Amino acid sequence: MCINIQALARLKLIIIIFCFSGSILFSNNKDTLLVTDSSAVFYYYNNIDVAGFHKLYNLDTSLTGIQNYDPLFSDNKYYASLGNIGLAHKNLVFSPFITQGFNFGTNSFDNYLFKNDKIKYYRVVKAFTDLFYVMGAKKEQFLRVIHSQNVTRRLTLGINFRLIHSPGFYKRQFSDDKNFVCKVQYSTKNKRYSLIANYIHNKISVQENGGITFDSIFEKNIENNRELFDINLSNAENRLKQNSFFVNQYFRLSKNNLHYTDSMDTKDNDSFDLGQISYSLYFSKLSQIYKDDIADTLFYWTTYDKSNPTYDSTFIYKIENQLFWHNSDDNREKKYLFFIGLKHRYVEISGYADKKYFNQFIPSINSLIKIIKNFELILKAKYVSGDYNEGDYELNAQINLKKGKSKFIFKGTYTKQEPEWFYQQYYSNHFRWDNNFNKQKIISGGLAYKYKKFETGVNYYKINDFVYLDTLAYPCRFNKELNLLSAHIYKDFKLGYWGFDNKLIYQSTTEDNVLRLPELIANISIHYTRNLFKSAATLQLGFDFFYNSNYFADAYMPATRSFYLQNKKEIGNYFYGDLFLILKIKRARLFLKYHHINSGLTSYDYYMVPHYPMQDGGFRFGVSWRFYD
Repeated sequence: MCINIQALARLKLIIIIFCFSGSILFSNNKDTLLVTDSSAVFYYYNNIDVAGFHKLYNLDTSLTGIQNYDPLFSDNKYYASLGNIGLAHKNLVFSPFITQGFNFGTNSFDNYLFKNDKIKYYRVVKAFTDLFYVMGAKKEQFLRVIHSQNVTRRLTLGINFRLIHSPGFYKRQFSDDKNFVCKVQYSTKNKRYSLIANYIHNKISVQENGGITFDSIFEKNIENNRELFDINLSNAENRLKQNSFFVNQYFRLSKNNLHYTDSMDTKDNDSFDLGQISYSLYFSKLSQIYKDDIADTLFYWTTYDKSNPTYDSTFIYKIENQLFWHNSDDNREKKYLFFIGLKHRYVEISGYADKKYFNQFIPSINSLIKIIKNFELILKAKYVSGDYNEGDYELNAQINLKKGKSKFIFKGTYTKQEPEWFYQQYYSNHFRWDNNFNKQKIISGGLAYKYKKFETGVNYYKINDFVYLDTLAYPCRFNKELNLLSAHIYKDFKLGYWGFDNKLIYQSTTEDNVLRLPELIANISIHYTRNLFKSAATLQLGFDFFYNSNYFADAYMPATRSFYLQNKKEIGNYFYGDLFLILKIKRARLFLKYHHINSGLTSYDYYMVPHYPMQDGGFRFGVSWRFYD
């Protein structure tokens, strides 16, 4: 199946609309950089954080890692997947889900969604366009389009579009994910007022096959044609659709400190400044629908209505208003930074039960203290008042010590929060519960050391009243203390033309009967890079290896889009190897990759989720082309 031609035509029209002339760099009230290179591209996030308010990042133009285009395995992320891009997934590295305020709690498709706090706002001189396209085995297609354009001196528009379309190797493994965001940046001439805004559209439509019926047929390689395998669900589908709108307005209270003769001057500036206020509005409408046929009822432990097809729906409406004040100034360093905010959150849930309403107020305060050279103390606090999450709070402390190119990071967190709403109350054709779990208490501490491209660290977590899904996929509370220790080592180094990127992660928990994680995760990349034709082109040839130790990995329940404990199948202890070739010619980057080159050479036991085999070997071809006009 090919890419929808009408969708591409609409996308082309949008790009043409944005691509009219504009050559002056947009600058909001954070005018931190004078760009002399017309092809320079920077971006920032909408983060209100003392650690880097609207911090600028350089656009990555390197070759390394371009072949890892799947959002589950890029940027040092490691997830267990169902064997096809665009489907549900679970993090292999433990990270407690900490959120202050109401959260529904089903997050197994999150990495295939565009999210407001992850949207990149670009600063460009010339119009910037990045086209990235990948085609793979079994008609897999991945398309990403990024465009940013200065319309006037003070107005910048941008879009980001992503399409994932992959039928998969097995029956009913089809994924069709579409994401789109339109962005606006604006500032007045004197830069006292500025605005950023976005509209996001996410749509995910996936088939659910419930895994293969007989693992032995795969493991003994009895049948080579994967499309002939029996599957557990023949008609199930999951659909997610989200539309959101966000606008954040900034106003600088003081007229001073708006213009500098040298915008790169970072000398201390502790003169009196009234600071800046911001007001943001966020609206989101999310629908989650699970469909299945009567013929599939034998897959579930319980079916309450056996006479009609399953149609479980959940609708979540969210409105957030936030008022913030801070005294940060990216043009000058300050010894004391303060961020004080108040958020109001209104949520409605409907579809599967009586409509629920939640009103919450969330005050927060962040501070950054730099009273000693190369020393930073960061303190953060949040509190929730109102309805379900009444009394939730989060306290954070972090110390950064710098000495030359070395950096030490000490951090600690204490959180008390209600479990996500999904674990408390749920009502569908196959699962129903009404719980009253205690608040979860999470204490964590960490130490990290960074030097150039070397990083190592250790983290400790202590959790009370941990909530999880048991072997029947129903929520349970662990009424004892759960402890977890993790450590990591990242080291990238070069030896002549050779590059070695090594990442090792270790995890150990005291209660593996309620929290299952691979003890060891390893990701190693070895590549050879050489300039060709008098540096007119660059060639890179390499291998990627991924490994995780064996463990009783969580199973997947399509009806709730969630992962749950299982004690029957231990998986892991398997190396995945990829061979890739990357060629860079001017602004074009091309790669040819043979995915899972070792499939079938040793054994047929490559799962990341029980009953969902990973893909066999196959070619991927991709091209990334950037335009600066």
